[in-house]
Amino acid sequence: MVETRIFGWVATTLNLLYKFPQIIHLYRTKNAGGLSVHALYIQSISYVFLLVHGILIHDIPVMLMGFVSGLQVLMIVILYHRCPNKVVKLETGKGH
Repeated sequence: MVETRIFGWVATTLNLLYKFPQIIHLYRTKNAGGLSVHALYIQSISYVFLLVHGILIHDIPVMLMGFVSGLQVLMIVILYHRCPNKVVKLETGKGH
């Protein structure tokens, strides 16, 4: 059973790592252009369900992923609402 849990821990670790660049980018640039706040809300709800699922099946990696990922999405949503620039400005070049 222990060797099968390695997949859960690897998935949890990767899931927690991939959001950090987005959080850092939002914090540094204060530019939320291109982000869909509705998608973030749906993602937040999915992490609540994932957390509950992890609790029900007593799976620590799933619980951890649901909880910490939920916190990360919450951070992104807060940064989104604090960013003054939420509109993507497209640059048009000649000949395009």
